[in-house]
Amino acid sequence: MGPILVVILRLFVPLTILRWPFWGALVAILLDTHDQNMVRWFGSGWIPWLDTAFGQHYQLTDKLLDMYYLTLELIVVWRWQNGMIRKTAQYLYFWRLLGFITFEITRWAPVLILGPNVFENFFIFCLVVERYFPQFEINRKNLPIILIAITIPKIAQEYMIHVLDSRPYVQFKQYLFGLFR
Repeated sequence: MGPILVVILRLFVPLTILRWPFWGALVAILLDTHDQNMVRWFGSGWIPWLDTAFGQHYQLTDKLLDMYYLTLELIVVWRWQNGMIRKTAQYLYFWRLLGFITFEITRWAPVLILGPNVFENFFIFCLVVERYFPQFEINRKNLPIILIAITIPKIAQEYMIHVLDSRPYVQFKQYLFGLFR
């Protein structure tokens, strides 16, 4: 039941992005980050082969579910009034979509470094600025700096995950929780 529950959650919870973009996006990211843990918590129940199948075939499902919630974020972007910010976000979405499609066709992991998910970081950055720093203006002068600042960590993350096959957040989590034992 775990994989089925996770897919259902990843399909329905991101719909909250349309009503509450910031919080919906954060919850969608949390679900994406913890989906495999949730499957372990809930187990596969009455479908014993599903644990193996889930582990082997979930990568494509995960990427499709990622693109699903990113598309919901794109729908929110289409409502943004600032044309420069809207166009930038749209470009970043389609760049990620191109990276995703290219990776699925070639299965060459470095493609994900060339097409990182900067869209999501930009989306959240814009929502944080709008909500908590309305006096800050994103303009043509500071947009390149913003994009560099959110792209470099994302490329580093993609490199560690898809090229080095390293999961630094798992190691950090193990270290952090080890401190509290």
